Amino acid sequence: MALLFGGLSIFFLLRNDYIVATIAAAVASLVVWQAALLLPVLMLDASINSQDPIQARRLVATIALVFGSAVLPWVLFAVYAGSALIPNELVASEIDLLSLPVLFEVVLFVGLMFVAVVLMASRHRMVLRTQSPLILWIVIASFAHRQMLVVTLPLVIVYAFFAVHAIIELFGKKNLAYIGVLLFTALSLAYNQFVVWPSTRRIMDSAVIVTEEIQRVASWARMNMEGQEKLYAPSGHEGLIQFYSERELGGADAIVHITNAADVNGYRVVFDPLANETQSTSTSSQHYRVWRKQ
Repeated sequence: MALLFGGLSIFFLLRNDYIVATIAAAVASLVVWQAALLLPVLMLDASINSQDPIQARRLVATIALVFGSAVLPWVLFAVYAGSALIPNELVASEIDLLSLPVLFEVVLFVGLMFVAVVLMASRHRMVLRTQSPLILWIVIASFAHRQMLVVTLPLVIVYAFFAVHAIIELFGKKNLAYIGVLLFTALSLAYNQFVVWPSTRRIMDSAVIVTEEIQRVASWARMNMEGQEKLYAPSGHEGLIQFYSERELGGADAIVHITNAADVNGYRVVFDPLANETQSTSTSSQHYRVWRKQ
């Protein structure tokens, strides 16, 4: 939802409809607070696009007033209801574990993406206002959800390749620019083949093992739980557990727990998928089991 309204905000920004863009950004920030980063982008764009300084200041003040008016009701309600003032945060735990080689590659490409825009903006000022919102949306989307990283990565790579081309041109080697992009592509492919793939393969194998464990324990819970009993999944992977168990997840007082913890106070193990195996294939010291309240 935050990404949708963030995209709408950028769409209306490019159409110079700052009021609607500000309202969309405010709604997005009520879902994920990082969307509030769109506010300075809106102000910067309005300032660049204004005819004179007085008009720019008035437009920036209007944007701030509209944004504050849209967010203020939530703040007042949160104070009244005793809720958290800050909405959901995009945290690293929402993204699959990245190995250091993959993290290095992603940071490199994202960094080159910003370099490309800065170099373009040094030649054409309007590039700053047309490209900065898109880049901000790409970065927020990439770290908002693990699937979005896959969707936005091609755009990041395109910007990175363009940056290599622009950097070489900047040094007066226009004829070598395209050769540099091809060389950068070849080095990227080699890096992925010999560095990224081996490290990623280990993470993928570990994820497969954990998924198989969760499928076994959740399927057992689906077939053996009674009535409207609820599950509790304190160790994460709530989506997988809910999908395979076909059960509604509850809180810590639920009758049944599915967790990889070594011990759960007040609960006993009723199903261990590795109980009859001589050697666990799990990559961690603990594996997922089903616990029932004593």
